[in-house]
Amino acid sequence: WVGTSLFVLLCVVQSAVSLWPYMVSTAYDADTLMFTLSVGGFVTSSGAIYNLVIVESAFHRHLEPISPLLKFVSVKLLVSLSFFQSSVLLILQMAEKTLPSHTQLFLHYVPLFGDILSMTDAQFHLF
Repeated sequence: WVGTSLFVLLCVVQSAVSLWPYMVSTAYDADTLMFTLSVGGFVTSSGAIYNLVIVESAFHRHLEPISPLLKFVSVKLLVSLSFFQSSVLLILQMAEKTLPSHTQLFLHYVPLFGDILSMTDAQFHLF
């Protein structure tokens, strides 16, 4: 349960830090801190998935009548996809800023890819 509780705690801290630029500091400080927390999110997500593996192996004999394999696999998949999706989108947005301006303009006209690159912070968090 340690990995899962750390994951929930990190989500609460990330929510509090997202208010940081409005209360105390600059947006740059908040971006740096959020990136660090995203790395921490990867570690705690991995810990939560590891805990699922441990629970599944420890209680497999007791849960066998209800065939838990697909249930555990689906939970692991959902946790992995939700975290890795936000990480990939963040990396794409950061990489797009390093491209030349004419390439950035071209990418904004590519369907779906351009929409992802031009998302605001609010749209990114809602997505």
